[in-house]
Amino acid sequence: MTIQEHKKQLRKEVSQIKKDFSPEFLLSLSVSILKQLEKEQAFIHASVIAFYHALPDEVRTIDFIEKWYTKKTILLPVIQNDEMYFLPYQGKEFLQTGTLGITEPVATEDVKKEYTIDLAIIPGMAFDINLNRMGRGKGYYDRFLSETTAHKIGICFDFQLYQSIPCEPFDIRMDTIITDKQIIR
Repeated sequence: MTIQEHKKQLRKEVSQIKKDFSPEFLLSLSVSILKQLEKEQAFIHASVIAFYHALPDEVRTIDFIEKWYTKKTILLPVIQNDEMYFLPYQGKEFLQTGTLGITEPVATEDVKKEYTIDLAIIPGMAFDINLNRMGRGKGYYDRFLSETTAHKIGICFDFQLYQSIPCEPFDIRMDTIITDKQIIR
């Protein structure tokens, strides 16, 4: 089995596992994960944070974003011309459904504006105890992670954390992974 085939199989496995849990249960796990995030020194000291607006099967982030966006600059990804950029979150009324069905900020400014990001909170389909991450396969976060010097924290449900996941040379490791049961450094 090739690495790509293994990744595809693992994505399918994780997607199936997620379907076994109710949205309410995943929300309760999300609250636990984000409470841990708030205690992290990298979060406490960060002024500009690259975050994400969760898809229905990811760690739910909108309440957390709402809680913090007036205290810190929270940037959310915007996909334009097959590239991922970040724009500041300015409230729910300034969100739209983007090209991939992902909720993103309305581009009221130049999406190519550069921000100095202190902390990047990263979603993933699976992570492992060696701080590796596997995304959905589009490569947006791989390209972003290869260019940022920000502290990288992957957040996921504990059932998404494996002993080992397939990795390729372009896959960027996290600095920290937070689940509902543990923190890996």
